Parts: sequence; structure tokens; C-alpha cells
Amino acid sequence: MTIDIGLNSDIHIADRKLHLQTSYSEEKQSASVAIFDSGVMVNKKEFLVKDSSSSSQIEKEVTQFHELVKTDVELLFHMAAKVDDSKHLPSITHLGHLFLERGFYKEAIEQFEFAKQIGGDEVNSDIELSKAYFYGEDYSAAEKQLSSAIEKYPEYPDLHLLLAKTFWNQQKFVEARNYFEQATVINEGYWDAYYSLAYLLVQSTIDHPLHPDLATPIERIKEAEENFKKAIRLNSELNVELVDAGLEKCTEPKSVQDALIDFEHARNAEPQGQLFDSEFYLKFMFGQLDDSCQTLDYYIHTIENVLVQNPNYADLRHSLGVAYLLKGWQCFGKATGEFEKAVDINPLYEKAKKKLRLMQNDGRGLLILLRAILS
Repeated sequence: MTIDIGLNSDIHIADRKLHLQTSYSEEKQSASVAIFDSGVMVNKKEFLVKDSSSSSQIEKEVTQFHELVKTDVELLFHMAAKVDDSKHLPSITHLGHLFLERGFYKEAIEQFEFAKQIGGDEVNSDIELSKAYFYGEDYSAAEKQLSSAIEKYPEYPDLHLLLAKTFWNQQKFVEARNYFEQATVINEGYWDAYYSLAYLLVQSTIDHPLHPDLATPIERIKEAEENFKKAIRLNSELNVELVDAGLEKCTEPKSVQDALIDFEHARNAEPQGQLFDSEFYLKFMFGQLDDSCQTLDYYIHTIENVLVQNPNYADLRHSLGVAYLLKGWQCFGKATGEFEKAVDINPLYEKAKKKLRLMQNDGRGLLILLRAILS
């Protein structure tokens, strides 16, 4: 019996509408959750479905993953305005990283630029801005940012690789090759540089079959094969069977697009169970979610439901522990507030005054502990 599960939700963020789409793969026994912005996919996560004993159980788990990702995205944008208003530099920078990881490159750029604006020389976000511009496909801005970053960090091979890809995407193939080579000069064991060049060489036979700065498609495929093999020797985690299958498809021009899919999957052949860990709000004053705590409570409730079916997800346990800590801090803050009100109402209320002093003194220590744990 074929199991056909498809879920769709809209997430309304200020004047934007994101779309969440979830599907189930029987072959992989996994749920795929994708986020779209104006029809463009910005992020995709896959979760293994542990209990496939019945169609109803599978649908239940898939729905839970769908809701968990939905809640995480809502939390992310819920906190963005609060972080901006706080002008708390570490939180702004951290939020930029989270937007970058989630595929919201426009928002990531805004956060990193804002961090530079309020932090001045204290902030160096060239590397993060470079990534955001590159993945946001603003290659001209990425080139400028990367060139600036490489001047500061000339021995950082990742920057050279990213600049190589940036030049390649602008059809500046000679410059791109120079930076691919420079990345491997700095780090001879940099498998990703060899793999990325190989992938782009294959892709170019589709996008630019004839180009004065590129060899013939046959020669490019041959060079790509050599680079794929170098990468495999340097990284034992690459899926050799998928690479070989892709190379076999490269012998047929009509199958090259399918070969690229094999090469993409060879980097990470198995679906990942890592959940969106909404730690973005941890860096921001611990407790400035909505006063009713409904958003955080819903997040905790959603994680707990998923854990019932997936008790061995370490990432999920970590996320729940973090959420509980935040909940505890919120309750601590509310308790302190009630003691303060009691003293305001009756300044001679010694029992309340004593408890308030204890809460205030212990609260400082607890905050230091929380920041150490949650950073």
C-alpha cells in the first residue's frame, strides 16, 4: 500500500507569507520539510521516521515534524524585532547566524550590517556577510566582501573556496580556478575544494558547453573525475557508490543533470535528524518572549510530543533542555516580580522583603550560570 502524506501551511510574518511543505518518502522512511519564500525554497530538513508500523503512526510523526519546524520559524521571526529593539550586539550577531543557517539571506545581511552599524570596529562580520551575499546569489557584493575578508584572513582556505565559487558563478572561470588552486595550496587536504571544482566542471557542461575559457565538455568530465577521486581519498565519508554512479551517467549527455543529483547526495547520503534548535532566543535576555509564555509553551509541547515517538534524538533532548531552562528563567522572573509587588503594596512585609532579597541575589548567579550553559 502506497503511503501518500503531504502537509502544507502558510506562515505569516509581518508583510510576508512563507510556505511550509512537508512530504513523506517511503523509500527513505523520512519526512522532508521545506520552507518557501515567494515560491523559492530557502531551507529543507529531513527527519527519519522511527516508527513506520502503520500509516496512521507515520502520518502522526510526519505531522509532528511539520509543526515543530513551523513553530521554530515563527519563534525566529518573533524574536527578530525584539532583538533589533534591544540593540544587544551579541544577540544581533547570533540572530544573523541563525538567519544565515535557515536560508533567510536577506535577513542575515540586515542583521550583520546592523551589527556593524552599532558595533563599529568591535564587529567583524565580513565572513558572515560574504556567505549571506553568496548564498543569496548577489555575487557582485559577495566578491567585494570576500576580497575584503581575504585581505584580513589570507590563510583562511574557506574564503578562497567561496571566492572561487563566486567568480565561477559570474563566469569568471580563470579567476575562479586561481582561487580553487589557492585554497588547496593553503590546505592540501581540503577535499571540499576538489569536490566543488569537480561538481562545477560537470555542471558547466550543461550551462556553458562552449566557452573560450573552458575546455571541451569531454575534457571537463575527465578533469572532474580526477578531482572527485582526490576528494574521496581525502574524505572517507563521501558516498563512493553515488559518485561512481554519477560519473557513469556523465558518459551520456542527457543524463548529466541526473549525475549532478548523485554528486549532491554523495556528500550526505542519509537524511539528517538534526532539528531546528531554536537557541536564537537564548542569547536575548532570557525571557522576553510573549508575557503569557504561550509561544514557548507551545514549542515545549511540540517537542515533547515528538519525543514520545523519537526518544533517542539527542538534538531533540538538547532543544527541550534549552526550552526548559528558558521556561525556568521566565518563572523565576515572574516570581521575583510578585515579591516586588508584595513589597510595593506593603513596605513592612518583612517575609516578602527577605524573599525578594534572596531572589535578587540568587538571580544574578543563576543568570551567569544560564548564560554559561546556553552560550
